[in-house]
Amino acid sequence: MKKWIWLLSIILVIELGLVGYFYVIKEFQTEPRQVASTKVISHIEKTVPKTNPVLIKKLPFKKWEDVEGPTSFPILMYHSLMKSDDGNTLKIDPEEFEQQMKWLHDNQYYTLTTKEAYQVLSKNKAPSKKMVWLTFDDGYLNNYTEAFRILKKYKLNGTINYITSKLGSSNYFSVEQMKEMKKSGVIDIQSHTVNHINLDEQSDQQIKEELIQSKKWLDETLNQSTQLLCYPAGRYDERVQLIAKEAGYDFAITTDPGLATSDENFYSLKRVRINPGLDYTAFGAVITN
Repeated sequence: MKKWIWLLSIILVIELGLVGYFYVIKEFQTEPRQVASTKVISHIEKTVPKTNPVLIKKLPFKKWEDVEGPTSFPILMYHSLMKSDDGNTLKIDPEEFEQQMKWLHDNQYYTLTTKEAYQVLSKNKAPSKKMVWLTFDDGYLNNYTEAFRILKKYKLNGTINYITSKLGSSNYFSVEQMKEMKKSGVIDIQSHTVNHINLDEQSDQQIKEELIQSKKWLDETLNQSTQLLCYPAGRYDERVQLIAKEAGYDFAITTDPGLATSDENFYSLKRVRINPGLDYTAFGAVITN
């Protein structure tokens, strides 16, 4: 009898040992899979776009009204959005910029996309009697961190003219950020050439390379047909205008002061420079006057 008791005890100990062994093996086998799963999730989170499309109220083209005589509107010119006391007039305090965008929002101004701006000029139709086109030159990183944020807040559109050779520079936004802004529907990206050189001082071949290579890169990277050329430093001549048209651009903007009008040369459109120091009220006076 004692032998049977001892035998059952030995069998029980063996069974408990086997159960413990297989439990430990199972734990070690599943742990790597848990770690791998975490890595996959982390990778997915990094590649998911940060911004969903922003719902900006847009009027379908078929509902636009005909304009009697030449149509005109201000193309506002911005560059960098940052606080500065160095006297550089190309830098606007982000707080001032937000006041300006709030004024446009409060006064129900329609902000044009590049496509809409071209339609206004070429079709002589308008989505609103109060409209502006916001443009930002160069492609500074703060256009992404500040302008994009503020435009999303007030549901306004803007256009950034990018210098393609600046890709990878710390002060300029990246391809991923560029694509994020485009996907949002808030900002579209257009050409500011490859190297931002004075085009009127270059040979015909150099001008072609600057314009064609910039457009090609933007077209392929953003899966678009780039419409707009922004002349570096506003420098252009008749040769530059002709080559811009041949390169496939629909129109071009300058730094010449004034309103853009449908009866002027589409390759020398004027703009309104926004200088530092304009608060909510002062900005409104610039737009309405």
